[in-house]
Amino acid sequence: YPAEGVESRNKRSHHMCDLCDKVIIGDLEWMAHQKSKNHLYQVRKRRKVEQASDQDPNPTEHQNVSDRQVPVL
Repeated sequence: YPAEGVESRNKRSHHMCDLCDKVIIGDLEWMAHQKSKNHLYQVRKRRKVEQASDQDPNPTEHQNVSDRQVPVL
């Protein structure tokens, strides 16, 4: 087994970036990708989407289901 220092800079390791939908091969390339403008743009975009869903743009949609009066037959 190679030493840990060598392992951490593995040139053939695969990293999947779900945000950018890319496979990055190599640890140095992965570190560079994480600092790239495109990746940081995708990170910001994802944060905005998550914040928007937390605030729940349609709060009445959920209430209507429980508030609806069901006629008893």
